[in-house]
Amino acid sequence: MNLMQDQMWTTREGVTLRLEDMTPDHRRNTLCWLRRHAAGLKFHYELSIIMSPMQPSGDMACDAFDAGLRELEEEPDAQWLNTTPLVLRLTGLVAADQRWPR
Repeated sequence: MNLMQDQMWTTREGVTLRLEDMTPDHRRNTLCWLRRHAAGLKFHYELSIIMSPMQPSGDMACDAFDAGLRELEEEPDAQWLNTTPLVLRLTGLVAADQRWPR
């Protein structure tokens, strides 16, 4: 799952959908699912950064990397999740869905 994009969602069945093509209920349920799993999603994101083959080199770069990682670790899970492109986009779409009668 890529939270750092704002165009697609892949269902548990492996079907990839454009966010605009999802039903309003599906978008709302997806947003709720993401929020319920914020801690695990953030943990996996942190792990992907730590395990990345693109590690910094040099003292200043390593210090900056470590500081950024510490900042990420200290940020509350829900607050972090709400800043990801996928959640920002879903939040906007869900809000727009609620403005229009069904």
